Amino acid sequence: RVRGYTVEGTPSVEQVVDYIDYHAKQELNCYAVLEVLPYHRRYYNHRYNEVNRPPEPIAPKIADQWQVMHEAELVKRGMQIWGGGHGWVEQVVGIAAEDANAYGDGSKPLPEEIREKLAMVKGVRGIHNKHPGYTNFCMSRPELRSKYADLVVDVAEKNPQLSQIATYLADNLNNHCECEECKKKRPSDWYMLIMNEIDEKLTERGSNKKILFSYYQDMKFAPLTEKIRNPDRFMLQYCPTSRAYISSITEDSQIPEPLPYRHNSWDVTKNAEEDYALFLEWKKMFPGP
Repeated sequence: RVRGYTVEGTPSVEQVVDYIDYHAKQELNCYAVLEVLPYHRRYYNHRYNEVNRPPEPIAPKIADQWQVMHEAELVKRGMQIWGGGHGWVEQVVGIAAEDANAYGDGSKPLPEEIREKLAMVKGVRGIHNKHPGYTNFCMSRPELRSKYADLVVDVAEKNPQLSQIATYLADNLNNHCECEECKKKRPSDWYMLIMNEIDEKLTERGSNKKILFSYYQDMKFAPLTEKIRNPDRFMLQYCPTSRAYISSITEDSQIPEPLPYRHNSWDVTKNAEEDYALFLEWKKMFPGP
C-alpha cells in the first residue's frame, strides 16, 4: 500500500522540503515528485502580488536541480519516490519546456511538425485550451505511441531512485483526437497499447520498475478491446475528480450504472458513486492493485 501526496499547488522549494518532512512524521510512505517546474514557477512568478514581490523567472534547469534535491530528502527518510506525470505528451510531440507557455499563449508560432502530431479536436490540430499540458497527441499513430514508451523506459533506466513512474496523458478532459483512425478505439484502448509497449521494452531490459497508469478524466472509461498483458508490472491509480471528503463509499451505497461513453462529450461524474461505478468497469479487466 502507498499513502502520500504530490508536489502540486503553488509551493516554494523550501515549502516542499518542509512538506516532505511532515509526510514522514505522519507516517506517509510516498511522495510524487511530478514535473516540479510549473508548480514552482507559479510561486516564484508572484502572480497577483507583483507590486510587492517582482517575478523571479525559474529556468527548467533550476527546476531539475530542485527536483533532485526533493528526491534526496525523500531518500533520507526512506520514502518511495514517484516520478513522471502529465509531461510525457509534450515530449512526444517535441514541445520543449521553455517553449510551452509561448506556444500556449500564441506568442510563438507552433511549428507544423509539432502541430501535425497533436490531437484533432473539432477539426483542428493545435494547442488545447491555450495550454500544452491540456493537449493530447494522435494516439492511433504507432510511432508516437512508441516514442511515449521509449521516453518512459529511458527515465526508468536513468533513475533507479524512482519507485514508480506515473504515465499520464494530458490533463483536462474531452481533449482526445477525433481523426478517423483514433475514433476507432476509446482513448483508454490506445492507452493500453502504450502501457503494453512500455512493459515489453522494460522486460527486454530486465527491469522490474513499477508503472502507474491512471483512472482520470477521459481514462475513467475502461477499454473495450485492449487490456494489460502483464498486470504484475502495473498499478492503477484511482483519481476520482468528483470525490467528496464529507462522505464515503460503503457497503450500503447505491452504485448506479456506469455513465455512457461519448467521445469528447461525456458528462462529468457528479459524485463518488458515479466515479466508483466507472472504476468497477476497470477492475473487470485489470486485477492488479
